[in-house]
Amino acid sequence: MPFELNQLRYALCVSRHGSFGRAADVLGTSETIVENIVSALETRVGLTLFEPEGETLRPTAHGGEFLQDAEHLLWRADQVSLRLADARSAARDDTVHGRTHQNLGEPQSFVQALPPGGGRMHLVPSCSGPPDPPQVDPTQRYVDLCRAILAARKRAGRAFGHDLISDPASEMLLDLYVREHEGLTTSITCFWGAASSALGTARRSLTMMERRGFIVRTGDPSDGRRALVKLTPSARELLEECFEVILCSAALSVDEVATGVPRRLAG
Repeated sequence: MPFELNQLRYALCVSRHGSFGRAADVLGTSETIVENIVSALETRVGLTLFEPEGETLRPTAHGGEFLQDAEHLLWRADQVSLRLADARSAARDDTVHGRTHQNLGEPQSFVQALPPGGGRMHLVPSCSGPPDPPQVDPTQRYVDLCRAILAARKRAGRAFGHDLISDPASEMLLDLYVREHEGLTTSITCFWGAASSALGTARRSLTMMERRGFIVRTGDPSDGRRALVKLTPSARELLEECFEVILCSAALSVDEVATGVPRRLAG
């Protein structure tokens, strides 16, 4: 792999926040470090990822495409990490209940050392037995689903045209759900920017969502000139009900593939 996952995380953070300085604040490091990491990534992939637009950094055309793929790659890496945790937990349960496998020597477990805000992915061998499974945020799987849907929409938009694929309201809601999960505030401008549609369409979608009680506007305590948007509790609950339907349907499909028996014929 010509780059490291922590470089992708830093570049995506710059893309979300529009500057090295704001990304550094979120990542808990210095602006110089963020700039150096992104510069090293650009050198490795042979692309200029960002260009200045006033006082803000915006992804270049090729940089935007690369960052969309990077976001999906990071999502897949997180999924692998969760599956490893599940496998360790299942292996420990087998041992507790006496379901041991053929002894092939002392096993090595591999744990992913990848902090949420960055850091390299290391597969660290451990000979002391499987560690306790990490405490997983129950809503993290919803966030992972949001990211996958948004990445798929962006890819479909590039393939078929955003005028056919764009669904501004859902794109804005999904992006807002992810941002709130990450503890980020969202300005109205940022909210509009999540939609792959014309600004006027995004504005109309915001007005409709506000009228229907899905989002609320609040003042920015650090800047009285700026308004922020937040999901209402009822909108969050409705979104999570939808997420659960998708995840349950996907789980049933996986079960059908594993057993070879369609669910309608099972039992």
